[in-house]
Amino acid sequence: MYVVVYARRVMRCPGARPRVRRLRLPLVLLVAVFLVAGTAAVSGAGATPPGLTFADVGRWFADPQTSRIYRVNGTTHAVDAEARLDRVEPGAEVVQGDLGVYVVGRRRIDTVDKADLTVETSIPAPAAEQPLAFDVPSGPYGVYPGQGRVVRFSDEPTVMEAGGPVAGAAVGPDGTLWLHRADRGLLCELTPRDDRVSCPARVPVGDRGGLATLDDGVVFVDTIDDRMTPVTGDGLGEPVDLAADLPADALIGAGSLPGRVAVVDPGKNRLLLLGPDGSAQPVPLPPGDWAAPVSGRSSVALLDASSRRIVVFDRDGEERESVTVPKGAGSPEIRQGQDGRVYLVCDDGRRVLVLDDQGRAVAVTGNDEPSAPGESSGAARPSAAGRPDVASSRLPSGATPRPPATGPVESGTGPLDGTGPLDGTESLDGAGPADGAGPPAAPGPPDPPTRLVAAPVGGGELTVDWTPGADNGKPITGYVVTWTAEGGQPSSRVLPGGSRAITLTGLSLAATYRVTVAAGNAVGAGAPADTAVTMPSRSVTVYRGEDTTHEPDCLPPNCAYIQVELHGFEPNTQYGLEPYSSQWGHFNPGAGLGTDDQGTLIARHRFPYSGVGETVWVEVDGVTSNRYVWPAR
Repeated sequence: MYVVVYARRVMRCPGARPRVRRLRLPLVLLVAVFLVAGTAAVSGAGATPPGLTFADVGRWFADPQTSRIYRVNGTTHAVDAEARLDRVEPGAEVVQGDLGVYVVGRRRIDTVDKADLTVETSIPAPAAEQPLAFDVPSGPYGVYPGQGRVVRFSDEPTVMEAGGPVAGAAVGPDGTLWLHRADRGLLCELTPRDDRVSCPARVPVGDRGGLATLDDGVVFVDTIDDRMTPVTGDGLGEPVDLAADLPADALIGAGSLPGRVAVVDPGKNRLLLLGPDGSAQPVPLPPGDWAAPVSGRSSVALLDASSRRIVVFDRDGEERESVTVPKGAGSPEIRQGQDGRVYLVCDDGRRVLVLDDQGRAVAVTGNDEPSAPGESSGAARPSAAGRPDVASSRLPSGATPRPPATGPVESGTGPLDGTGPLDGTESLDGAGPADGAGPPAAPGPPDPPTRLVAAPVGGGELTVDWTPGADNGKPITGYVVTWTAEGGQPSSRVLPGGSRAITLTGLSLAATYRVTVAAGNAVGAGAPADTAVTMPSRSVTVYRGEDTTHEPDCLPPNCAYIQVELHGFEPNTQYGLEPYSSQWGHFNPGAGLGTDDQGTLIARHRFPYSGVGETVWVEVDGVTSNRYVWPAR
């Protein structure tokens, strides 16, 4: 019998204090340590000097009430940078890459340069839903579960299709993003070096478990068969039976707690710490509305939404902390950062708590007096003594403050999901009216594109091309391409005004899609052109697979196998795979391989190839794959 005595203390998120002066602590470049942490949002932080870069010892947060983002240093527990935007959507997540910070909302994605904290670009979101954000060095990633879409954020964000809805996701220690396609029983991967999603492993169909990180890898926890199975790029490993009866609604934890997978059994109000050998240590919890646990290097944090309490345990199930968050705006949320810490956010992003490496909740320090809308964080402000509290007094010694901003950063948005109209206030490429001098006589939206053609090209892909219609007095600034399967939700992409074609990927086999293309200019959106196309019932997809060497004609670094995936074919049937190249024609004798009982075949170790810039494809039983341009390593 386990008895847990809860020593509760109340941790109040920092409240507003008049004219509090804040000295900014110097940034110390530390090796990132994988620690546990939790958050309570703060407001206010001085500007960061141009060119200053950050070690991975913190996380960015959004405060929609003041339209700004700010960075919490997980080591010093202080705010060390902020940036103001013209608008921050409620619920927006902030993740960071090597050079940029990305503010990810339901309708748009803003890229903020880390050097001078100014907005570089603002683009429409690739799906009309708030993504799951993975703030990890190999990404960062946004996973849109409903649309089955993944974005790797960078200066030019890469959008990849998972092929269908995603039930859950996890990032392994090697930076590989894993996705659970419960509708088809697939576990799909996206490695840091790949530009498309592949699905090397199969699990039972249905919502019966999920992915978790365990030590050096990723495992799938099956809540029906009560077993845990390692997942790799070569498929599933050897499963272990769990010493616990998991409920179907078990909440599987995110993050990596050494030697443990944290699972909450909400029906029995208990935490289960699963070991690699299948052991299951139960830890009783008081009754509550428990969310999925979030793990770090040394502890696991749980949030009870009903009591607004955060409880922290170490890997052995010993309680480290119990914190009650006072009632405020919004519900508390637990998030992770690239530094491995877990942060607790409350008051809709205005307050943050950090859990240190001992599992203790520490309030973030900083300027608790939010600046007025439009006021630059670098502007002088009267101090308690009546003298200017200038920005340079808040920066590291010797740093140069960023000049005060003259106002909010402007960034435009366009139609985001293909369902809303454009008017003269928002253009497809984020630009305003072309010349700012007023429209010429009787301008109008563009005419519909002509010669719209949508054609399947293999591998679940569809090419769409068109000819521009008349621009009617204002240059075409962009196009909205929308595709909708029968009975499904629409998906959209916004393209620049010079676009004439797009390739849609990850489409469902045998489904009929309605495709529309509408042009827009500074006046508004024109009427769309539309067409319908039915996808084939079978698909063959090729792309670059594992690196290899085949003497003497296929050598590193550009030599790799052509990975081939078949879906929708006859089960347990042998098929001939015939590879082709734009340079060498039918360059390989091919191979005879068999499908599984689902009619799927994934060939990972066939057809070495190294022709950079050349096109490869595979033909199988009259079906031609996508044509893939071989990349340089």
